Amino acid sequence: MKAGSASAARCADQVTSIFDGIAGMFTDVLGATVNGNPDGASPFDVQGIFRTEPLDVIDENGRGTLILSPTLKVTADQAALISEGDVIRPDGASDYVVVNGLTMGSPASDALHVFELEDLASG
Repeated sequence: MKAGSASAARCADQVTSIFDGIAGMFTDVLGATVNGNPDGASPFDVQGIFRTEPLDVIDENGRGTLILSPTLKVTADQAALISEGDVIRPDGASDYVVVNGLTMGSPASDALHVFELEDLASG
């Protein structure tokens, strides 16, 4: 690796590292515990932000997507627990099934992931 390339890589790591921990802080302050129940596996709890309003999401490639369905935003470590088809129950809400998920465009190691949900009561 050339000296300039190594320097650029260190600089990029320093710039992105300033975002580390921010997503976790948001979910801790604005989120709540959400129960998950995967098919055939042990139930789990995650700390996340549940929304029923439309959400504009910028993905890791910088493209914008408007999600009209209910969503659940969680940090990367929490996202690893959630799979398509899992049933999610936000506190005080009905049951939702996870339709899909995507990583939001933050360079942070704990970047938020957003999961699109479908209300089982209306399906």
